[in-house]
Amino acid sequence: MSFKINDGIKTVLITAILALAIYGFNGCAPIPQDIEDQIVEEKNTEIDPLAAIKSTSNELGMHRSFAYQYYQQNDFATARIHYDTVRTYDYKHEFPIYQRLAVCYNKTGEPDSAIWAYEQGIKYFPEDAYLHTSLAHMYRNRGRVEDAIVHQLEAIKIKPDQFEYYVALKDMYKKIDEYDKAIETLEKLVELMPDDPEINDELANLIRAQRGGAEYLQALRDGVEKFPDDHSRRLALAQALLAEFDNDGAVEVFKKYTTVMPGDPQGWMGLAKTLDNLERTSEAIKAYKKLVDLNPKDIASMVAIGTDYLTQNNWSKSLDWARRALNVDSKYGSAIILMGDVYQKVADVTSGDNPKYSDKLVFIIAYGLYERASKLSDPQSRNDGKRAMNSLKATILETEKMVEDWFQYEYNKEGTVRPYKSGYKWINKDWSETKYIKTYLAEVRKTAGK
Repeated sequence: MSFKINDGIKTVLITAILALAIYGFNGCAPIPQDIEDQIVEEKNTEIDPLAAIKSTSNELGMHRSFAYQYYQQNDFATARIHYDTVRTYDYKHEFPIYQRLAVCYNKTGEPDSAIWAYEQGIKYFPEDAYLHTSLAHMYRNRGRVEDAIVHQLEAIKIKPDQFEYYVALKDMYKKIDEYDKAIETLEKLVELMPDDPEINDELANLIRAQRGGAEYLQALRDGVEKFPDDHSRRLALAQALLAEFDNDGAVEVFKKYTTVMPGDPQGWMGLAKTLDNLERTSEAIKAYKKLVDLNPKDIASMVAIGTDYLTQNNWSKSLDWARRALNVDSKYGSAIILMGDVYQKVADVTSGDNPKYSDKLVFIIAYGLYERASKLSDPQSRNDGKRAMNSLKATILETEKMVEDWFQYEYNKEGTVRPYKSGYKWINKDWSETKYIKTYLAEVRKTAGK
């Protein structure tokens, strides 16, 4: 390819070659002002400026073409030289080369010059949304987030349907803790992309973190309605309702979830807890039993079943489920505590306000179980066990009174006895926990000095 070069463009080419020689391909600064002034002075003396503009337009187009070729080859240093030439002599601002010029500066390690190029481009091409969002990105990376937001908003004003512009804007708002504006931006994103689950989730989670309550629940309901086949959203809504103590609402959503996802223990656990909160223990027991069906070693659910039976004063079933848990893990503190609670509650109910000696024997069984829990490595079990022991010791099993009872009912000193009241007939003297009666009475005997 060949073309005639007039006097005006010769000056341009010479300047470009000089710039390349002085700064090298790795140089990244714009052409110094003194050289530009010199070029303008030479042009003024050699040819008429208007004639130069007219005569060099095609040549500048060629430089732009060369620049683009080098740009495509990732030779950003050489591309920058050609783009700078176009920028310097494009007096009519015909060529929108500032975006790529800025990229060249950035790629050759001069972000400040890149920012300058974007700013210059916006000066001459203020309706270029891409220049605005690119400058916003540069500002954000340099910590100038407020300035970045100004230009990102301008980009959105020019192209209001550009999805990624809103994504960048909400991230900028979050970076400076402007969460209300971030939520507004996400709401606009949801309008633009209503079927995008990630955007819907981000909006719901941000509302939860910043506002919570009714707005968060509504965002979750919207998600369930938009994505009815995404059952995880129904679970999230049910769990959120439970967390907000809307048990009536939660139980219905959990029921729907367990219908479509019967193999997910999270649904059954949430349903069981919600039913417990509503004091619908019989239904809660059924839900917990579903969990045990799914996992026969689910000792937490076994204890929960036993606890609900205890609430119903069904002593034997409560003990049965506690023992089932201990058959899986003999040191499971919650199960041991539950057994102690069973014996303490049955003694409370049977004795009324005036416990007799036979009642105290049952309280002793509870005490022994609490003591067993207090010796476990689990801190929670230790603390619960010690607290229950101390409570019984300070009241019903107070040492001085127990010594008096021992003297009065000395016939029990020969070994483990079975309480004789009708309320305790279901207690089997061969159960391992009844050994605590003999052990405790031995300590009382020692205290009595016998």
